[in-house]
Amino acid sequence: MERAQELLRQTRFYKGEKNCPEAIAQGANYWDYERVWVNWELEQDEEYLGMVQWFQTEIQQDRPLYPSVPVGLQAIFASRIAYWSGGREPVTMEDVRQFCDKYEQAYAELQATAK
Repeated sequence: MERAQELLRQTRFYKGEKNCPEAIAQGANYWDYERVWVNWELEQDEEYLGMVQWFQTEIQQDRPLYPSVPVGLQAIFASRIAYWSGGREPVTMEDVRQFCDKYEQAYAELQATAK
């Protein structure tokens, strides 16, 4: 349970709910990515670990990570980018950074509307 709480402290949208709260519906995709990330981190599933390794060796390589997004979540973002492109274009760390920027911008917008 302590590990789950540690992971939840690193998320912006998902806070352990069973369903995405109505108040953050505009961030539902990010909520789902974070939910999946937390569950996969807890399970340490072989497929997930392979995806993280793929991300670190093929995409990240020696480039710095996006500082405020956990590596496993960046790996999920990279896998989604690869999926949406149909494998036509190689995923780059710049693609992941742009996705992370959109993720953080969506959260900032959500926080601004909540005030």
